[in-house]
Amino acid sequence: MAVDVGLPRPTPDPRSLALPIALLAPVLGIAAVISPAAALIAVAALLFVAVAFYDLAAGVALFTTFTFLEALPAAGGDVEAVKVGGFVLVLAALRRSGRPFLLKEQPKLAYAATFFAGWALASTLWAANVSPAAADGVRLLLDVALVFVVFAAVRQARDARWIVWGYVAGATAAALVGLVQPADNDRLVGSLGEPNFLAAMLLPAFVFTVFATGWTTNVVQRWLVRLLGVLFLVSIFLTQSRGGLIALVVVIVAGVVLGGPRRRIFALVGGVAAAVGLAYYALFASDYALERLTNPGRGTGRADLWSVATGVIGDNPVVGVGAGNFPVVAPQYAAEPINLPYARLLVDTPKVAHNTYLGVFAELGVVGLALFALIVVGSLVLLWRAVEVFARRGDVQLELIGRAILVSLAGMLTAFVFLSGEYEKQLWLLLGLAVALHGLARRRARTTGERRIEPLPSRR
Repeated sequence: MAVDVGLPRPTPDPRSLALPIALLAPVLGIAAVISPAAALIAVAALLFVAVAFYDLAAGVALFTTFTFLEALPAAGGDVEAVKVGGFVLVLAALRRSGRPFLLKEQPKLAYAATFFAGWALASTLWAANVSPAAADGVRLLLDVALVFVVFAAVRQARDARWIVWGYVAGATAAALVGLVQPADNDRLVGSLGEPNFLAAMLLPAFVFTVFATGWTTNVVQRWLVRLLGVLFLVSIFLTQSRGGLIALVVVIVAGVVLGGPRRRIFALVGGVAAAVGLAYYALFASDYALERLTNPGRGTGRADLWSVATGVIGDNPVVGVGAGNFPVVAPQYAAEPINLPYARLLVDTPKVAHNTYLGVFAELGVVGLALFALIVVGSLVLLWRAVEVFARRGDVQLELIGRAILVSLAGMLTAFVFLSGEYEKQLWLLLGLAVALHGLARRRARTTGERRIEPLPSRR
């Protein structure tokens, strides 16, 4: 059994919180009289701040759960509360010296991530509409910061495990919300507000449940994890997301190829998923759901959006049209002599490109796309190297967590072919966890005298 070697974890002095609590207590008491709901929100926010500053990994786990609920009215109906939470995590990560620092341990990846966010902000200089460029630039900056925060948070196996469970908890809440609220055209929407995004975000949670049975020893926990896996699988089918179904197939294939000790389980899961899918579409699916499956071109307009995106790329290949500006410039292409049966998506209700890679290319040009690709591919390479180290050391738990993230990212990145997901926090949290596991593997290798693990892939 591998010894859990990590950086020493400083113990905060609880007495440092006494004065702030004493000062805030009467304020909260008055707020509770005026607005009990506001007081509860304030208490929850203060608890999150306390947890994040006391234990950064626990704060990241709570934040990961909350990202699945940000679209709910109770969360403000927007991303403002999540932005504040992310900012709190950044402050908590910067508060202590001695934490793993991405810029020091992975400088190439850190600079690529920083330049990617900086390039998005710089696009305000040439964007047709500065307001969405600035808003999405700031949003991307906070997303990229999550990679740095997660890297700083993961000091030992427990930290990575907590973040994984935080993701599973958030996905569970998202799926349950979808099951109790009215469906959108018989499609499961969940707390994310959109069926396709719900399917894409449930895929990693489903993968985690498959791998988690390999590192959990408690019988009750194993059965709970299996039940959650069934919940996620059924929910993915209930979203009726064609991109989600394609990504599910990729996940199963990736699990069989990259699953290591869980290969056979993924082969079995593939059979179960096929049976669930056939049963759903044969016995329970509505005519609308069957029509969506058998007629892929119905009602989406993705092909038209992709056609417009290629036109935008052709006109602005190097720097793009600016972050958040694809919906701004897309209506200009509705007058072009091309087949656009869904021109309303460009003129009446302008939409994003519905393809992460085309969207990044169109808005940030080849420069932005190259930086994004470097971040994603670099993270995957580093994760695979970490998995190899954990496998050599016999650290089954961390090996399975690493393989789970690898398979999860394969599914999510596949789903993002049909969605604009470059701003989704779940993506950046998983990328941060991938890089953090490599940092943990390097530190463990140093303690046991194993050969040095290169920080970035070298060309041969």
